[in-house]
Amino acid sequence: YNNSIREVPSSIGKLQALRELALHNNKLQSLPRDLGRLVMLETLFLDNNNIVELGFDLCALTNLTDLGLNNNGLAALPLGLVNLGCLMTLDLTRNRLHELPPSIQGLTLLNSLQLCNNSLNELSPLIGNLTSLTLLTLDNNALESLPESLGALT
Repeated sequence: YNNSIREVPSSIGKLQALRELALHNNKLQSLPRDLGRLVMLETLFLDNNNIVELGFDLCALTNLTDLGLNNNGLAALPLGLVNLGCLMTLDLTRNRLHELPPSIQGLTLLNSLQLCNNSLNELSPLIGNLTSLTLLTLDNNALESLPESLGALT
C-alpha cells in the first residue's frame, strides 16, 4: 500500500491461495475482473483510491471477512452482497452512496458498518436485520430520520 499504482495486472487472479490484499493509498481507478477469482481472500483493503465502480465480481469472494472501500468514488454497491456471508467489517466511509442495496440485510455476521461522509438520504428498515452489528457510523450524510428497526440491534 501507499504507492502510486494505477493498474493491477489481471494475473493477480492466479494468486488463488491469497488471504489478504492491501492496495489502499494508491491511484487505482478500476480493478481487473480476475480479482474475483481470489476465492480464499479474507481481507481486502482498497481504501483511498479513485475507484468509482467495482469492475470485478466482488460477490464471488465468499470468504471475505474485512472489506475496506473508504475514500473512493463509489455511487453504488453490487446487488449480490448477500453472498459475502462471512463479512464482519465493511468500511464505506467517504464515497458517494445514496442508498444501500436491499441485499445488505443478508450480511448477518457484519459487526462494523461505516457509512460516514456519503450522500445517504434514507436508511432502509432492513438495517435492523444486521443483528451482529456493534458499530454503525452515519455522520455527515443527508439523513433526516432513522428507521424504527434500528431498535432491533441489541
